[in-house]
Amino acid sequence: MVKLQSSDGDLFEIEDPVVSMCATVKNMLKGKTAFKNSLGGQFSIEGSYVILKKEGRVLASLIKNTDEEAIVSLPEVKSSTLEKVLDYCRFHNQLDLSERDRKSWDADFVQVKQSVLCELASVCIF
Repeated sequence: MVKLQSSDGDLFEIEDPVVSMCATVKNMLKGKTAFKNSLGGQFSIEGSYVILKKEGRVLASLIKNTDEEAIVSLPEVKSSTLEKVLDYCRFHNQLDLSERDRKSWDADFVQVKQSVLCELASVCIF
């Protein structure tokens, strides 16, 4: 079981298909030492920390990793933002959706305040 911890301290259990969509979490749990995200950002994994190379900032840390449970802390991601990101991942993981359904859902998904869009865009788990 994998859980993500927001900056607010809330824990979100995520399913394996969602883990596979989250490059930061997936690579951290696989024991990699470096990776690029879907936007070309370069990250290094040093011990239990994921660091954005360009800025030297810690984006995630592995605070527990046992056979039963892994907990990844995302110190810059608020609960409300993380919840929306996970909603997006869960929706897009459905196999029986048409392209039209996906586009319609995405159009509705981005109908939020600009500040919320900026927060969503800054989540570096992909």
